Amino acid sequence: MAAPSHKNDLKRWNKVLTRREELFPGKPTFALNDTAPYLDCYGGYFGGHELLDFLIARCEAAGFEKRKTCSDSPFNVASYETLYPFEDGGLLIYAGNYDSDEKPVGAYLLGFKALCWVIDQLRLKQPRRLKGE
Repeated sequence: MAAPSHKNDLKRWNKVLTRREELFPGKPTFALNDTAPYLDCYGGYFGGHELLDFLIARCEAAGFEKRKTCSDSPFNVASYETLYPFEDGGLLIYAGNYDSDEKPVGAYLLGFKALCWVIDQLRLKQPRRLKGE
């Protein structure tokens, strides 16, 4: 599977990912940009975000374990958490129609080695060295 095409010529990792250290203190965390609209729904993630779909396919092709948990309530408030653990962290996806500052909907990379793996999969330019690495 080829890396996804994009309207912009994305050559730098920070055009696709944003560092979010406040989510998991002590663990390097990077958010995949623009995923929240695709994940903020009752049924979880149904696909449609080109980069996230590509990363999920690459994780599954690599044989990474998939850990999925979900919760629902009589008030039709649901949350879905999917983790593909690899390297020093992995790909973490929070979806659902809940409102929480602790676990905001989105797709996140945990760990520097996981970040480098994803950057390589997307064929983006690797950063020299990041703060805390």
